[in-house]
Amino acid sequence: AIQNCAFVEGTAEDIFATVKKEQNQVKKQQQGSGGGGRQGSGGGGVGRGGGGGGEDKELFEPRATCVVIDPPRKGCSEEFLTQLLSFAPSRVVYVSCDPSTQARDAATLLASENPKYVITDCTPFDLFPQTRHIENVLTFERSG
Repeated sequence: AIQNCAFVEGTAEDIFATVKKEQNQVKKQQQGSGGGGRQGSGGGGVGRGGGGGGEDKELFEPRATCVVIDPPRKGCSEEFLTQLLSFAPSRVVYVSCDPSTQARDAATLLASENPKYVITDCTPFDLFPQTRHIENVLTFERSG
């Protein structure tokens, strides 16, 4: 079974609020227990499993997190992109059914200096032959 992965679905605001809440709970538990054992997500909460050996792992540690987004045709809101850049995951996989809004959002991610992202892959999928509709997947990696 996969133990180092968590899939979270919901609105961006709810997801980022949950991640922040879980991280704060883990930090409080670690401070209260002297950082003893490995912390889990517990009780159906959002969590990113850790390695073995009793080591402490921050839930959704940005440098070890990939965020996969598949926004509606209108693309991502400015608020979401701000939250995403603030969280600064190591990888962002952006799935889009509208390449024009994806390009707009990609420009925002690429313009960021801290964190700095680069596009490492671009894959279009023609799932609807003989129409103008395509799905496009961009992969961004954090550089530096």
